[in-house]
Amino acid sequence: GIASTVRITPVEVCIRTGENCLYKKGIAADSTFWRMFDFKKLDSLGQSMQGPDQIILTERLAKVFFGNASALGKTCIIGPRTLVVTGIIANPPANNHLGNFDFFLPM
Repeated sequence: GIASTVRITPVEVCIRTGENCLYKKGIAADSTFWRMFDFKKLDSLGQSMQGPDQIILTERLAKVFFGNASALGKTCIIGPRTLVVTGIIANPPANNHLGNFDFFLPM
């Protein structure tokens, strides 16, 4: 039978940090995502993706927005929502089955 399920929705939004606004592809996923998929976490503020105002960035996007400084605890804005960066994951391989993405949002 089916042991577990996860809801995943691809999204493309403008993410702002200060004056920078970039359209990026990401994934909105429910809390079971991290039990089903094993993306390497590089850094986190404990329990990532537990609240609606959190975002996890790829290493690539964190570097674009924050340079060599730590992105953890910093904020990104998507529409009217201010999100706190609670995790950084390794850049996904080009051949992953979820496509090209740069961030995760909780669903």
